[in-house]
Amino acid sequence: MELELGLIFHNLNFGLFSVDTHFNIISINPLANSFLQLSADNYTFGERDIDETILKLLNRVLLNKEVEAKTKLELNGHSLFIKCYPIIENNELTGLVVLMEDMTKLEETASELEFSKEWEEKLRSVVELAYDGIILVDK
Repeated sequence: MELELGLIFHNLNFGLFSVDTHFNIISINPLANSFLQLSADNYTFGERDIDETILKLLNRVLLNKEVEAKTKLELNGHSLFIKCYPIIENNELTGLVVLMEDMTKLEETASELEFSKEWEEKLRSVVELAYDGIILVDK
């Protein structure tokens, strides 16, 4: 069962990592590691400048001891939604779990659809305003 849970953890389609209250990384899946671009010798979160935005979110969760709303963040070429959850053991906060959803492809697709919609509206206007005929040419 432990092997199966490990396989699930390493093959999730979202980034997932956990830290203790000192921001030492307890566990991290490969996707989260690629988002954060952590090196093998750097497993304390928050030591790099790029960690600052997530670190602020982690600090708020540590202070409030409750889940924060999703935060949108651009990180290392990815558009991410990040959500933090406190880990509470025996009524004591022992760390945090961070979930990272990659929205990059979805936003690219939405942008392409918006571009197509704009061109459709322009072409529709041309067709409606044409009196005799239209000639379409390729560059």
